[in-house]
Amino acid sequence: MAAPTTAPTMKTGSDPMTDSLKDLTGKAFEVKFMQEMIVHHQAAVDMAKLVPTHTKRPELNTLATNIITAQTKEIGQMTTWLDQWYKEKPVTDAMSVPGMMDMMGGMDQLKAAKDADFDKQFTTMMIQHHQQGVNMANLIPSKTQRPELTQLGQNIIKTQSAEIQEMKNWQQAWFKA
Repeated sequence: MAAPTTAPTMKTGSDPMTDSLKDLTGKAFEVKFMQEMIVHHQAAVDMAKLVPTHTKRPELNTLATNIITAQTKEIGQMTTWLDQWYKEKPVTDAMSVPGMMDMMGGMDQLKAAKDADFDKQFTTMMIQHHQQGVNMANLIPSKTQRPELTQLGQNIIKTQSAEIQEMKNWQQAWFKA
């Protein structure tokens, strides 16, 4: 049970989404966290959907499948909770979420990349993206009393921290200077 609770890449709060959540608690935090995490997860799913046609690496295809499966399930959970708990809906304008404009600019470059160039861009972007998700999830214990959200946050931290480490290992193996 020695799983890390945080990944050391970025300090908590060093990205726009996490910063937008820091001053909130209770219902305000829960609604905004879920709305922003749904947008964040959808961006990861969209990135992962590029993998099969942009790389030949089976490891990345497996990772992409895992990301799509896990994060689509979590999007469904959070969408249901928003409705059941607060009669709220997910954000319809992803660009209104802090940091998404920059993320979408990176997506255009990623779509144009292939093979080793794609592999490097994808792993770099997904490491940063996952770290932002971990940063956001690290806020949960001090912001909510909802056990469902606490469990979701623990799952995000565990899964995405492991995937960050896996991608860093691949980068070291694949892109030696």
